[in-house]
Amino acid sequence: MNRSYSKIRHIQEVNAMVEKRLLSEQYEDFDFRHIVGDGEEMTQDKLKELLSAMKSQLSSFEEKHKDVLDVHKSFKNRLAQEKELENLKFNLTFAKNRNSPPTLRAGVRWPFEYKGKMPKNNRINVYVGNMRMFPQGLETPNIQEISKKIISNKIRNNSSYPKVEL
Repeated sequence: MNRSYSKIRHIQEVNAMVEKRLLSEQYEDFDFRHIVGDGEEMTQDKLKELLSAMKSQLSSFEEKHKDVLDVHKSFKNRLAQEKELENLKFNLTFAKNRNSPPTLRAGVRWPFEYKGKMPKNNRINVYVGNMRMFPQGLETPNIQEISKKIISNKIRNNSSYPKVEL
């Protein structure tokens, strides 16, 4: 038992050392103490030099970790879209056609990309069904719940919905 405890303790110490080294390497890029020393007054020239150094370090950091940042943005966007799908806001209307039965369309609030482009006024129109599917029109029982499921599936199956591969 003593041996296993010492192995675990050793692994914990090694992990702590690795984490400390990684953190020091990661944040050493953002150490600007050479520009502004302790107790020195900040002048306009030093401020300009500091800002340019920060911009260059940030751009190199973004370039170095581009793949991780892209996955992060994609996950963040996907979470925002899922949250929007949970609280979907839409209006249902029947549009009358000349040669076919009236169609049920939904005006959906969707502030994300849809079918490859950003919607105007954060609203999209989604085809939900026709009078054959909803014979009683807008008075059909559970039309809101059914429409919400159809709209969510159409948006999720849309090609612009982010697909994350790890």
